[in-house]
Amino acid sequence: MAISLVGAGTLAAQTEEVEEPEALGSASTLFIETDPTEPVIIEAGTRLLERPHPHAPVVTVVDVELPLVPSERRGDWVRIHFGQRSGWAFLGEPPTPDPERSPAPAPPPPLLPVEEKLAPDADRLKRAIGKFPRPPVPVQAGSFQIYTDVVGDRKRQLAIDATQHLAEGYGLRYGLSPSRPATFAVFIYNDERAYREFERTIGELAQFEAEGHAGSGVAALVAADRTPEEIAALLVHELTHLLNRQMFIASLPPWLEEGLANDLAYCQLDRKGRLRLGTLGGKSFIAEVPGPSDRFGQRRFSGTFHMEGPIASLSLLKRMRAEDSLIPLPELLDLTWREFVDPEGRKLRYVQSTFLVRYLLDELGGDGFRRFLAGYQAGGSADATALLAALELDWDEITRGFRAWVRDHTGR
Repeated sequence: MAISLVGAGTLAAQTEEVEEPEALGSASTLFIETDPTEPVIIEAGTRLLERPHPHAPVVTVVDVELPLVPSERRGDWVRIHFGQRSGWAFLGEPPTPDPERSPAPAPPPPLLPVEEKLAPDADRLKRAIGKFPRPPVPVQAGSFQIYTDVVGDRKRQLAIDATQHLAEGYGLRYGLSPSRPATFAVFIYNDERAYREFERTIGELAQFEAEGHAGSGVAALVAADRTPEEIAALLVHELTHLLNRQMFIASLPPWLEEGLANDLAYCQLDRKGRLRLGTLGGKSFIAEVPGPSDRFGQRRFSGTFHMEGPIASLSLLKRMRAEDSLIPLPELLDLTWREFVDPEGRKLRYVQSTFLVRYLLDELGGDGFRRFLAGYQAGGSADATALLAALELDWDEITRGFRAWVRDHTGR
């Protein structure tokens, strides 16, 4: 049984194919009888779109090459089911680029965060509201004012509830209270095109397709066809960046900025939208793969096991640990923003930072890490020396403990 991972990243969905972990037991095959429709080969990295149009919103990304059976065909487009989702894949030849009109290279990811305003930038606020077909009535949720045209009662309500309770969860998790008042604006677009139009008005994000972003007192993301839980997780990540600006006078180092944001975004939510602190979200599913027909002409299907979201990120980290490919912790903490967001190896830097925060909180008890955060809030340092002093440990002790914890951690 093949196993693949789809791990949630900050700026784009991440994928990884791995060997089967021992925890899943021996390989097995799932056989399903179905109508023997001719399968098509879907290559790794193929985007499934909401409708058969090149600019339609992305539903998901097929992370390994698979033969899949289409349920509908329209010219070079086929509609296929992958796990619990379905979408349209284009199987035709890509258009030949015009050498005289080759697109400019996309800029690197933004090197934020920097010191931010604690109220929405007026110009950015105006531009964000203007991208809605009709200006929505804002909803107040704590210090956040939510503007959204999301359809679907559960999507809308879970987003509001998660926003309402986020500051409470942040305070409980990290032991911090705001050092200064703030008001932030949150934009959740139902249509991906509207979000992209707003994104393109922001210089540092132009041509860089993120799932969401936060800055200048404004957070924005696209709901499209994401599940309520996926929208809430993305929302928690972006709003944590804004809360970090409220909590700390100075910017956080990249491992800590992204580690805190993902630590909360990786959590499960209860029915009221409160974070279940320290838990791990994500899901797994079987993707059907057609095999040969039996002697009665019925096609037999085997299954590949997939994981996506935070549980996939944990499995990736376990594999990197087993391969002795983890980033040395002193090196991780010393990375600049430019080094941290460099595409080469970026996924591991985000994931390892997230689970380092979890290790310091959940395995070491959290007291030392919270002293470290409180010291930085009070004007101290956030460098490695300050962290070691607060933990009262050295790098060898932390490294050995972290590696053992990654090996044994189940995510529960």
